[in-house]
Amino acid sequence: MASMPARAEDRLFARMALLTPIIIATLILFWFLSGVIGFIRMNEAALILEDVGWTHALAVTSVLFWAIVDIAIAVGFAYRPYARLACWCAIWVSIFYLAASTLFVPNLWLDPLGPLVKVLPSVTLALVARIALETR
Repeated sequence: MASMPARAEDRLFARMALLTPIIIATLILFWFLSGVIGFIRMNEAALILEDVGWTHALAVTSVLFWAIVDIAIAVGFAYRPYARLACWCAIWVSIFYLAASTLFVPNLWLDPLGPLVKVLPSVTLALVARIALETR
């Protein structure tokens, strides 16, 4: 052991191994709550789309669909064999959310609570999780 001291990459790998469960738990919580809040606040979320010209039925259907997608991503993170796939799903769904929101409700970028800005760190965390899951 003395002839093989830990290198920087060994220490980084050890730290990532300790952080991986926290990263995955954070992503599970983020995506699950996002879906549940979509269900709970369905009418309020649909109203944002209705304000830009969507029909009530289309807006509600969209909110419900994406709430289910969010919960499915959380389940994917929670079930180990699908966690790596859930990382890619989270990344692509987030990019889709940002693109669609920019197209249909660009004023959300200026919302004081920054709902679109907060998606960017979640994409980064999903990328980090993807790498951390790859090394395990």
